[in-house]
Amino acid sequence: MKRLLPILLALMGLAACRPSAPDMKELADAPACPSDPAAYLDSMLRLDGGRQTHYWSIDEAIDDSLVQTGIRALAAYAEGRLSAYPAKEVRRLIREMGFEQGYLEAHGGETSRLFYRAYLEQAARLCPSPALLADSVAEDGRAAVIYVPDWSGIYPLQSFLLTLVDGGGSCRIRQIGDDDTGTPEIHALRDDEGCTYYLCSNNVNSPLLFTQHLYLRTESGVTEVCTLAGIDDALRWDKEGAPYHVTFHPATLTWTCNTPDGDSGTLRLILDGADSRFATE
Repeated sequence: MKRLLPILLALMGLAACRPSAPDMKELADAPACPSDPAAYLDSMLRLDGGRQTHYWSIDEAIDDSLVQTGIRALAAYAEGRLSAYPAKEVRRLIREMGFEQGYLEAHGGETSRLFYRAYLEQAARLCPSPALLADSVAEDGRAAVIYVPDWSGIYPLQSFLLTLVDGGGSCRIRQIGDDDTGTPEIHALRDDEGCTYYLCSNNVNSPLLFTQHLYLRTESGVTEVCTLAGIDDALRWDKEGAPYHVTFHPATLTWTCNTPDGDSGTLRLILDGADSRFATE
């Protein structure tokens, strides 16, 4: 435990309160509410240079028609011409755009996120339930995570937090952390005062990718209150590259860390409103 404690203390030192990435925070706090969603998204395409073709597609058969299908499906739902939210069409377009973002960034291509962000914004604003747009849904059903891997499917590119607006019928979206941050899991938590939190996590056994983001739900939406980002220096054992294992225990909000040599330690999340934090035991 003595050998492990400095590592966990170093990890604690990375915990800090910081705002969500500014580009998606603006969309989350004040989403555009166009009377004609199709015209609005078409205008975003034009401002984005009009490039609609997804050259590096997962399905290798994506052209301008996929983008237009995604736009028209959202517009039809907004205008009442579709009774059910077009989750299949919307999710497919978001998936393809995320894949393209990852491919072009990995290979030195230029990317613009204007239309990508605008489409995410409108897809969330018109969505009546977070579960329609994401696979990882919080236990209370009021929040979910859209996880976007890089083009290889191994490493994270982006993650987005979807939250249901009080009263229902609409969601808000914000980016979780910065680019290259991946949190494929989400858990709804409550403290003794009845406050609701969302813990967005990547509990992978990787010193680079281990990441935690905690959000507090308030009357005005959600606020990020603390984060913890693992880096190689903080989670490295005595020998560089030595294996280790981290296990998350949702019931106690703890992570147990173990080495092959038998060393162990515990990291705990303490829920305390805006003063929520991580601590070692």
